[in-house]
Amino acid sequence: MLERGVQSSSFQAQKSHYPSKLNDGQVIYAKINKVLPEGMAEINYKGQKMIAKLEAPLVAGNHYIFQTELGDEGVLNLKVISTLQGEVKSSFSDIAEKLMSDLQLPKGGNIKELVTLMVRNSLPFSKGELIRMNALLADSSDKQEGIQTLLKLKGAGLTITRPLYLSHLYGKNMESVSELLNRLEAALKKNTSLPVESKGIFKVLTEVKESENTKLFQKVVKNTFSLVMDNRADLTTRSSALKLLQMMGVVSESVSLERAASLSGETSKPSGQAGQGGIAGGAAPIKDKLVVLSELLSKMKSPDEKGQLLFKEVQSVLKSMETGGRDSQELIKTGAELIRRGEAVFSEKGMTQLTDTEKFNLNNGIHSRKEQQGLNRFLSMIEQLNQNRPPEQPAMKLLQQMMVIDEGNAARIHIESLPEIIKDLISKLGLNQEAKLAAGFAGERSLNDSLKPSLIALLKDLPQGETRDAAERLLYKLNGHAVLSGENGPLQHVVYQLPLSWLNQRTDLTMQWTGRKTDNGKIDSEYCRVLFYLELKSIKEVIVDMTVQNRSITLNIYNDTPKLKELSGPFSLNMKEGLEKLGYKLSSVNFKESGTSAPVKERYRELAEEVPYSGVDLKI
Repeated sequence: MLERGVQSSSFQAQKSHYPSKLNDGQVIYAKINKVLPEGMAEINYKGQKMIAKLEAPLVAGNHYIFQTELGDEGVLNLKVISTLQGEVKSSFSDIAEKLMSDLQLPKGGNIKELVTLMVRNSLPFSKGELIRMNALLADSSDKQEGIQTLLKLKGAGLTITRPLYLSHLYGKNMESVSELLNRLEAALKKNTSLPVESKGIFKVLTEVKESENTKLFQKVVKNTFSLVMDNRADLTTRSSALKLLQMMGVVSESVSLERAASLSGETSKPSGQAGQGGIAGGAAPIKDKLVVLSELLSKMKSPDEKGQLLFKEVQSVLKSMETGGRDSQELIKTGAELIRRGEAVFSEKGMTQLTDTEKFNLNNGIHSRKEQQGLNRFLSMIEQLNQNRPPEQPAMKLLQQMMVIDEGNAARIHIESLPEIIKDLISKLGLNQEAKLAAGFAGERSLNDSLKPSLIALLKDLPQGETRDAAERLLYKLNGHAVLSGENGPLQHVVYQLPLSWLNQRTDLTMQWTGRKTDNGKIDSEYCRVLFYLELKSIKEVIVDMTVQNRSITLNIYNDTPKLKELSGPFSLNMKEGLEKLGYKLSSVNFKESGTSAPVKERYRELAEEVPYSGVDLKI
């Protein structure tokens, strides 16, 4: 099945220089070093010595093609398929011909080339695996790329399957994730036979595509709330901030600045204690908070009895608020107590903790419908600002100040939000799914709501056609990040390709971290290498190759834009000062042209190849 085709255990490929574990029925090419008593022999396989049991007497010094069989107590039994007399004088092509005859392999397609490659690279294989590899190559548009992918996977000791092969292939091909998301959405909209239970994928796709804007909106709301509550700020600024919140629909139009001032500092208290509910006050914000709490409780996976009871009580109070069947002050008091209990439930040991955004939304009653309405208004306001007409309203001027392009690269608020944006995108795409499952976070809400498991669920009953092709291609692309990530000796590789906006341009940001692992399993931030690749409208394709040695940073920037070095000069000091604040020293910045007719993408792929680990001194 597709969802089981790429297991997380496969991602930690066996990349040592020692022979991979052999399985029953595999074919290997090896030499008999010496014959031992009781039918045993020392063989040379992949340059390493192994002890095996032979089914018949053989001659030391000869090369043989063996078929493996795992015997009792882990003893390796070898059955001779082909004998190659003395030192190998035949070409690998001749050996492949003989082996194909002895194994009765079909002669069509790429079978001979595959057998030759397996023998030349001392890679174990089975007859069935060869036939699968041949079928995969037959469907590949780039045969050589397909062969390199197969060799990479076999060299890592992995069993070749279609999902694993396509995940590795699509993971490397630099195809835009943004375009794949759009292609799937278009195919889904045209599909009139989509099962009702599968239509939830639209919500997940929307959340992925709006993830970045949502994070920016949340950041603006938080910063604006802070301005409203800041008694040190001037009255005009605070009034503009309150008006901005009202224009975005986050705060009721009826709330006065005086009311906001009387609540200054209360939003830091638990929700149930914050002056009847934060900045807006009264029954309305308590109701909004209860809606947020209801949404959070409904997302709990297998809630305990306490959680189920709380959810029912919240629903009951919300219903009473709608019908007006109980005293409003009594409802406010009951609602505040339920919110307090809700916060306690989510803070209990063993429960999935609320994120900072979820805490903020609960504290200020920003439920999903209000957030979506606010996001739509926010994006409309940003669109107005992008029309290059000076804003007249003080609230719009304040928003413009927040979103102003800073230091020649992007809005300051975008830069400040970028770490959160990247983390949220990784979570919503499901790129950290395997890591979270391995760490025991199977019940985390972000896993259930992310794209990868949603795609797997969609594909279970989806027939062949345009929609299935689009969904599979996107899933393999996302799986490719995990396949390309992994460990090699003390080195750790992490690869991501994320759909982002930069300077109002949609682009994919491709990143690869390579570094030594620390004792807690993380990449050592003092000794690492980080590669970035993105396409921008003005300077086209650009690669940033950042090397960190003892917190000293060297940047190599690959781009063919004339005079890019001179154009970037004014920003070098800002970058240097920014790095120093983080405890890093900028050693040098080097600008390099690709120098060839090959696409910059190909240069990135060359740079992104794994750093081999020699087992001696490690230099990145």
